[in-house]
Amino acid sequence: MSTLSGRFCLACLAISLFLCTSSWFQQSGHAAERLPDFFVVVPGATEVQHSIFQGKDQITYRLQVPYPAADVLRTINTRLNQTGWQPLKEDWLNPGLPTSHVRGWFYFEDLTTKPSTSVRGWNGDWKNSAHDVLTYTLEYRCPGDLCSSTRDLRDLRVVAIHIPADLAEQIKGPGALGRTGR
Repeated sequence: MSTLSGRFCLACLAISLFLCTSSWFQQSGHAAERLPDFFVVVPGATEVQHSIFQGKDQITYRLQVPYPAADVLRTINTRLNQTGWQPLKEDWLNPGLPTSHVRGWFYFEDLTTKPSTSVRGWNGDWKNSAHDVLTYTLEYRCPGDLCSSTRDLRDLRVVAIHIPADLAEQIKGPGALGRTGR
């Protein structure tokens, strides 16, 4: 093998190693390290996706954990509390409707899906001192009414949405954020 072809093979190997390593970091939990601190990606998360849509920052991921995902909720609550986020007792968009911080998990049958599905869900809102809003939704979704039993629920989907204060103010109306959730 000539020196030139040897160098070419080493360059190919280096590029391949770089691409594999980059791909691994994007697919693994290591990609979560670059997310803002209000996005809590629980260890074991897969299919982590981050996006920004109409000014709202969002992540989604999946976990294989049994219902009611107590460790997941504890991890999210602890981390958000440590970074200055306060849980809201009422849904920030629907005053008077308690969040899951108060009411816990809920169940519904989603007849808008074909075929129909059922959902065990948890939905909590937080607000920080800047009046940004953060919503976490956890859900187990099942075919038909299979989520009516919690015995075998394991496939958990987590969605977190961050809404900056100015956008939240536009959505709710002037002065609304200072008085919600108390």
